Amino acid sequence: MDDHYPSTSGGLLALLGVAAGPAVTQLLNDRTSQKAKRTQKYEDLISAIYDHDHWLAQRVQAAFEGRDIDSQPPIQRATLLCSLHFPELLPHVQNVENKGRPYLMWILGVRRKRLVNDLSGASDGMQDAYKPYQLALDQFQREAFGFVQRNKKLF
Repeated sequence: MDDHYPSTSGGLLALLGVAAGPAVTQLLNDRTSQKAKRTQKYEDLISAIYDHDHWLAQRVQAAFEGRDIDSQPPIQRATLLCSLHFPELLPHVQNVENKGRPYLMWILGVRRKRLVNDLSGASDGMQDAYKPYQLALDQFQREAFGFVQRNKKLF
């Protein structure tokens, strides 16, 4: 009976490996897939924030040139991504949006001046409107970088 022990235990281990191998492989693939998806969503979030900044810059230029831009602010996409995937960063995205509102109002003021062909003093107040937005954007960047550093195992 002792002679059969090594071959029996070896056979049992082989059966266990055949049975568990696909499950372990699937588990590892799922984790890799989850990390890749999370990384892609994070990249989408960062892209949406930068797209929003670019969107605002385009609106400034269009306001001075008297052109219309008919598109939705990308900050909405960033808010959605945070709500679904990164709730820890949502307050920082909301801060960027909130601090950007006075800047957007200043842009609309430039548009109003442009409509009546009176751009005198149009740039007045730009720094006061822009600076809080820029500070919020900088803070978001720091928080987003820190988030990745604190959660490296998730990416």
